Parts: sequence; structure tokens; C-alpha cells
Amino acid sequence: MLDYDVRRHIPRVKKSLSNYIGVIGEKLALKYLIENGFNVTSFMGCVNEALGVNKSERETLQRSNLWKKELGELKELEKTVKELFGKSWSKFVQFCEAWKEESDFPHEKSIDKYHFGFDYVVKKDSNIYLVDVKTNKAKLRKYQRKMMLRAKEFGFIPMIVRPKVSIIARIEDVTVEKI
Repeated sequence: MLDYDVRRHIPRVKKSLSNYIGVIGEKLALKYLIENGFNVTSFMGCVNEALGVNKSERETLQRSNLWKKELGELKELEKTVKELFGKSWSKFVQFCEAWKEESDFPHEKSIDKYHFGFDYVVKKDSNIYLVDVKTNKAKLRKYQRKMMLRAKEFGFIPMIVRPKVSIIARIEDVTVEKI
């Protein structure tokens, strides 16, 4: 008989579940924002546009005929982002530069050095919100809190959207079927 101790797997399972819950929460928040009249765009897409990452990619893709779809998507993102911000675009660029310089974000741990930590930029009634999604009791990281407060100085409204997500798995609900 195998001596199987479920408890040794709990930390890994908790981490996986936490990630899944976060993804579910982001999808719920996106649906909520759209249904409540917010114009929603990816925060990372806006940051990449502000810091010139997308411009560099567009220039590279223009030299090749193989990536027309991706080039079109980047051009559409540029248009969407600049329409969303309007006159506030230069303030957002300044905010991104400030974050790059002032944030305590662990850049060396990110996929690229401009990986930021919010989820969405949303607009409603000419107000621009910088949104992070936190499910259940999750908290902002230190650098996120610092930069949300800093965002106010640039005229943006920081917002946390907090969907409640639960996953229930009980041993008493396990059944066995014979086939």
C-alpha cells in the first residue's frame, strides 16, 4: 500500500489555484467593467506604446511581409490607446517614465524590463482609471500601492476591482462510478 501524504502537495496546489483564481477574477472584472460602460484596454499595451516598445516592433514588422496580421494589430492598438487617452496621453507617458525610474518593481524578475503590474486602463465619462484586479483578500504589492498613489499626481484615478471567486473541493463530495 502506498503511503501517500496529500499535505506535501498543498503548497503547490495552493499556488496553482491562486493563479487560476486570479485569471478567473480578471475575466470577471473585464466583463463587469464592459457591462458597466467602461472603455477597457490592456495596461501593458498602453505601457508598451508609451515607452516605445510597440513602435520598435512595428518598425521591425514593416520590413517583413510575413507578419502583416501582427503589424495590423499593433497599429490598431496604437490608434486605440491614443484615442482612449486623448489629451492625457503625454501625462500617461510621463507616468510610465516615472514608474520606470521610481518603482520598486523587481525588473530583473520580469519577462522584459517594462513589465508593469496593473491589469487595465479604463475610461468612463472622460475619467481615466488605472485598474488592478485583486480577488478575494489579495493585496496590492508594495510597488503597486506606491504607483497607484503616484498616478493621482498625473490626473489618473487608481481603482481596484475585487471579484469574489471561490473553488470548493470537499472529500465528502468524491464519488466512484463503476463502468
